[in-house]
Amino acid sequence: MKVTNKVFSNLFLASENERAENFGIDFTISSFLALIVIYFTYSDVKIAFLTYFVVRFIYYFSFEIIFSRTPGKFETLTLVVNSEGNKPSIFQLLTRNIIRFISIFSGVSDNERAIHDSISNTFVIKDNTLRKIEFKKIAYLIYNVSLFIYLLSIVVEYFSKEYQIDSKSTIDISIIITVIACISILYKWIKNNF
Repeated sequence: MKVTNKVFSNLFLASENERAENFGIDFTISSFLALIVIYFTYSDVKIAFLTYFVVRFIYYFSFEIIFSRTPGKFETLTLVVNSEGNKPSIFQLLTRNIIRFISIFSGVSDNERAIHDSISNTFVIKDNTLRKIEFKKIAYLIYNVSLFIYLLSIVVEYFSKEYQIDSKSTIDISIIITVIACISILYKWIKNNF
């Protein structure tokens, strides 16, 4: 995907760097949410795999249907529009977000749009009049919290084996406390920025 603004010169398309930043932020947040849901609902690998994609689909679709942009797009002042520059239809957003998961091959496209943009006839444009909300900090926070939870689970597992403590209960409590702390921080941050 090479954004030259020559093919669609009537639209101010988001740059490749902005699209990559959108992906990084949204992938981190949506994957974290999906892994939390999987942790609390895990029954087998196939269901967990499906749950991962369903949660990520709901994340993208919900943000784009309500705001026309995801947290990553809030960060980069970009949004999703149709060919007339208006909010896309529900059908376009459904198509866009279903195709998104096979759109990894969009890098080979040279028509200034990703595969999920082309098939759904949507565009990601830059709009400097939008209000910037810095979700990059939240994405980094989520990454660090995830790493903390992972390391905490290793430590708890070690001590539970060493001292015959019920590790599942200890890990559940640790994760719940961490998630509540993250939600509190996120709530405070949103309250201060809106």
